[in-house]
Amino acid sequence: GGGWFYLDDDSTLPGGKANFGFTARYKNNVSTGKLNFQYKDAGIHLKSTSIDWLMISAVSAQFQGTETISGEGLYTFRVKAKDKGEPGAGVDHFGIRIWDGTDTEDDPYNKAKNMISGGNIQVHTK
Repeated sequence: GGGWFYLDDDSTLPGGKANFGFTARYKNNVSTGKLNFQYKDAGIHLKSTSIDWLMISAVSAQFQGTETISGEGLYTFRVKAKDKGEPGAGVDHFGIRIWDGTDTEDDPYNKAKNMISGGNIQVHTK
């Protein structure tokens, strides 16, 4: 999936525009894929280095992995994406949580979510 959205009031930095693109799937029973997330207002450009796990249902996908932000550090991300149908049938949803390091028990360092304003998310179960 890929697209853009405005961060909602529950986001760490509400109101700005974020862009995202991702693929996540199982290949030979191993989760794999890539995530690219950019929030220019805060200077955040996240690129995944791994996809550690993936859960898929009929209309949603969740996956977690590690990434760098602007080419530095080690962060953990978790994405929740909802496919509300073909474009025009419903508004897809994207959410991301970002932790500094690998401990996801603490509150996230950053979080962003909302219905997407442009783009498309497609979830395939096969």
